[in-house]
Amino acid sequence: MKKLLYILVLVLFFYNPASYAVIKGKGEVKLSEQALEKFIYYIRCDWPRKPKNQRCKPTVSILSSNGSWSYFHWCGHNECWANEKKTVERCERESGVSCGTFALRRTVYWENGINTKENKAKFKKKWSDQKIKDELAGLGFYGETTSSTISSTGHVTKKKDKKNKNIVEKIKELKKLYDDGIITKEEFVKAKNKILN
Repeated sequence: MKKLLYILVLVLFFYNPASYAVIKGKGEVKLSEQALEKFIYYIRCDWPRKPKNQRCKPTVSILSSNGSWSYFHWCGHNECWANEKKTVERCERESGVSCGTFALRRTVYWENGINTKENKAKFKKKWSDQKIKDELAGLGFYGETTSSTISSTGHVTKKKDKKNKNIVEKIKELKKLYDDGIITKEEFVKAKNKILN
């Protein structure tokens, strides 16, 4: 009986509702300037209205798929709870677009092709505003960048460019087959539309 009670106490001690069922955001998204500012506050636990002596740990950051609506929750003192589902529902109601978790603690969970399930970006509290902006830009979440960009670590991500080159090459091959009389115009158009879609 003591063993069971001990296990129950441990489970309750380590239980964190914020770690439950993450409603991950997906697709390309750019943070608005206001959403970026809130994300920096979230990472640093540095909201202007936060009491100076309040303990703080980032819990969850929610973002709309158009990047304009954002909200975050922190753990304060011994309280560490955030209702992610209700916040996502509120986001979708107020923004009129789909929403999801952008970050859980200091790890970005939003999947956009660069930031993936296997390669999630982690942010540090002590980073400067510029370092955070550069990392977000490198991940395709901020600025005028697309999925093909240079991250602050110097690695070039060419996923979108590679895909576009493959499409162009396939269409060139089809055109050559059409020009050589191997396929008809109808077959060429049908195959081209299939590649483009």
